[in-house]
Amino acid sequence: FQTDVIHTVGPVARGHVGKYQRELLKDCYQSSLKLIKDNGLRSVAFPCISTGIYGFPNEPAAEIALTTVKTWLKKNGDETSIKAFMKW
Repeated sequence: FQTDVIHTVGPVARGHVGKYQRELLKDCYQSSLKLIKDNGLRSVAFPCISTGIYGFPNEPAAEIALTTVKTWLKKNGDETSIKAFMKW
């Protein structure tokens, strides 16, 4: 059983969520998914990035995570067999 961990640092929001913070958070998920694909990994579990001490509100963070992963899987679904598990 192999376990790999990919770390990412999300944006600091402290309750303020502008376009810039949204794009940064989206980039975290996209970069992680690219690394997963490039390294031949087949499953991933994401926490809700930046919602802890960085203060990104839960609802928009979850929306960004789900939308970004779903879009990425649609675009890359034929090329990879990554399974994404997300807990809201």
